[in-house]
Amino acid sequence: MERMRLLRTISYAPFIMAGAILLTSCTTNTADVNEPGTPVVSTDAGSMETDAVIDYTTPEQLPGIIVDRRAYSSQEVKYAWVVAEQMPASFNVIDEKSGEVVLETVPEKVTYDSEKEVYHAKIKFGEIVKEGTYYIEENTLGRSYSFEIIDGYYEAEFDSFIETEFAKCEDMSITLDEVYSLLYIGERYSISLKDSSKLWDAVKKWIEAYDASGLNADEAGLMAAIEAKMSFNYSPVEGDAEDAKLPDKWISDAKTLYSGITNRDGEIAEDTKFLALAELYRVAGNHEYGEAISDMYSYINGLESIHTSEKYLYGSMCYMNTHRTVNRSLCDIFMQSLLMSCEDISWDKTLLAPQNDGRTDTDILLNYAQQLIAMNYVLDGYQYNELVVSIDHYMSGRNYEGYICNAEEEYPADAIVVLSWLALLEKNGKLDPSAPVVWEYSW
Repeated sequence: MERMRLLRTISYAPFIMAGAILLTSCTTNTADVNEPGTPVVSTDAGSMETDAVIDYTTPEQLPGIIVDRRAYSSQEVKYAWVVAEQMPASFNVIDEKSGEVVLETVPEKVTYDSEKEVYHAKIKFGEIVKEGTYYIEENTLGRSYSFEIIDGYYEAEFDSFIETEFAKCEDMSITLDEVYSLLYIGERYSISLKDSSKLWDAVKKWIEAYDASGLNADEAGLMAAIEAKMSFNYSPVEGDAEDAKLPDKWISDAKTLYSGITNRDGEIAEDTKFLALAELYRVAGNHEYGEAISDMYSYINGLESIHTSEKYLYGSMCYMNTHRTVNRSLCDIFMQSLLMSCEDISWDKTLLAPQNDGRTDTDILLNYAQQLIAMNYVLDGYQYNELVVSIDHYMSGRNYEGYICNAEEEYPADAIVVLSWLALLEKNGKLDPSAPVVWEYSW
């Protein structure tokens, strides 16, 4: 991925041209160049290009006060990071429009990194809930980038993004991974949607228009999973006889696709195979699907890290929540692996540390967020929710480089799930983990 850098290119062409003109007017008169106080000018330096241009690129600017450069929700516990050689005693949060100081705050959790010889700390400003644009300032460190505080920020971001995904269903530019993610949130987090019927209708029309004849083996496996998942979740419009036939058609097509995978180009990846089998088994209940899943036990058990593959993550969530007879040992592996992975993520103090010279890769962060979200499906833990929110802020500029990732464009399949969950947290008042709010679940 191209890294966004804070660079400025300055053209010095006019200045160089002026200098060239002055130099060409110089003579070799020794009386002139050796006058007292006049520096000696060498005439052996060679000729200068007529159109000389020097492009000077300033070094990357690493901010000392690190904020989310996109926005914070008015509901959440808002904070910035500070990285400095000397830690100031206080900071001011300033309303950019009025220039007024709206909050004076002190650094918290101050620690010293003896190896890098810097302090780092948190600055909390959760008291500010008024919508607006702000920045944080301190005399010796300067000011942070500007940031917004917005009511219903995550819900609005998700609503806007999901509409673009529906449009991609209509113009057939959406990927298979994105379609599966839409079905995933439609099944589990439908409350985050303003109108869940739009999701099912968009995917229904996409399936009707999609040509699956040219798919390779792995794509065919994912398409089989999509049709099986759609068959399981779709609720036909009451009284519409044609719509009522669709779930049976989709599961029939999914079975045909999966059974013909060996005749397609390439091989199906093991994680795609498991996902397809899990979705097919939940809907159809065929013994051969259940047995094929059990046959994967040794392979899956031997994997060092199962849920770094989101297809295993999605497939395991499907398999562990089916009403069919399942392999309990395999379920134990999935559950133990997910739990331990989420605990490891929680304990990794360097994951989102702003003082690190290098950023944690975005694809790794998105996968971690997906695991934490899936774990919340089984065991609601406020620390997991906090981490998901922190990961989003980290990707939105709250890192040492001030780098912003546009996940909606670069990782849309992941963004569908992560933004859906953040919108659900906001809707349920759970962005602040101390808030005593009862969950509104869709399952």
